[in-house]
Amino acid sequence: MRIAVASIIDKGVNILTENISHPHTIRLLRKLVYTWFLVNTLILLPAANEFWGENALIPVIDRSVIDHNEWSCLLSFKFFSPYFQLFIAAQIILLILGILCVYPRIVSILIYVVTINLDNKAHVILDGGNNLLHIVMIYLVFMDPTLAQNRYKNATLNQVNNSLSNLGFYLVRLQLVMVYMVSGLGKVSGELWQNGTALYYTLNVDEYSHPVAKKLISDYPFISVLGSYATVLYQVSFPWLVWNRKVRPYLLAFGTFLHIQISFVMGLFMFGFAIAVVYFSFMTDNLARRILNSKDVLKLYYKTYLETRRSHTRVAPGVSEGERDVMPALPGNSSPK
Repeated sequence: MRIAVASIIDKGVNILTENISHPHTIRLLRKLVYTWFLVNTLILLPAANEFWGENALIPVIDRSVIDHNEWSCLLSFKFFSPYFQLFIAAQIILLILGILCVYPRIVSILIYVVTINLDNKAHVILDGGNNLLHIVMIYLVFMDPTLAQNRYKNATLNQVNNSLSNLGFYLVRLQLVMVYMVSGLGKVSGELWQNGTALYYTLNVDEYSHPVAKKLISDYPFISVLGSYATVLYQVSFPWLVWNRKVRPYLLAFGTFLHIQISFVMGLFMFGFAIAVVYFSFMTDNLARRILNSKDVLKLYYKTYLETRRSHTRVAPGVSEGERDVMPALPGNSSPK
């Protein structure tokens, strides 16, 4: 028994330390998380003064929170509040650097500090998507997105780097699993979810609905029953089925549909996309590599297109514009003497 346990532990340690298990998935996840924060900030930017300014419409965060976390509530202090625009500019620049994977761990720490300060200033507009990605940002600090396996000359440094990166990556997965487990169990014990009317009442609230969806669910109540039970079943089964590689693509596809619906029907735009972004932590490394390389493929297609156009426009001297389209291309790049 002891030998079996020791063997399992040894195997687990080797998995963590030998190589970074999902390098392309880590890189893609990092780009998507920071892109989400960048888009979120750009959406709020036109009303920046109302959210983050000295005379912001949002009430100051509770003093007891500030006293325990002064470093994350700098914009609540009079000394820093006039410089909120610098915080915004710093966040945008750092997010771009983070997307480009420049000095990844240092930039990740700076992004976290600046973003937490901005979000704590505008705390009343935050939702579960913001909270989840705040946690994911911490895990991103530990991940190495450089795609280079064992890039240090020192073997111990490589093992530490690989371990931190793998732990951070698997913690993102576990975090999403825990979100669904808690949410699913909460819905199971909710009366409206049990009788299938949860979606009916939610979509009849004007602030969280669309006129078309509101009319549809009022005219066809069975949609509410099916949707409510499907949501509960999905959230309860997600923590277990997501580890099955055969079922995973269908599970994530349904979840993506569910959360895109939350974005466009219920109006919780960034929340729906936040969950969908974290889904990418369960993407296979091969698919993530293909997505990351797709821009290179597009560049190659564009370069080939330009070269093809040039080859068809090389004509002999003295040929008119009208005759150019029917003349065959001249071989080579040199002009006739």
